[in-house]
This record gives sequence, structure tokens and C-alpha cells, in this order.
Amino acid sequence: ADHPFIFIIQERDTGNVLFMGRVVDPTTE
Repeated sequence: ADHPFIFIIQERDTGNVLFMGRVVDPTTE
């Protein structure tokens, strides 16, 4: 895929978002 991967980590019990980030393919410059 040539688009960034977006991911969200949520705390299971409360559903609060602990971390949100984007990972871009490191082989793409």
C-alpha cells in the first residue's frame, strides 16, 4: 500500500484512546 497506516490503541475497560499514530512505509521516500 502506498498510503500511511493509521492505528489507534484504546484502553479496553474505559475505551479511552491511549495512543494514536501513523506509520509511513519506510521504503517510500
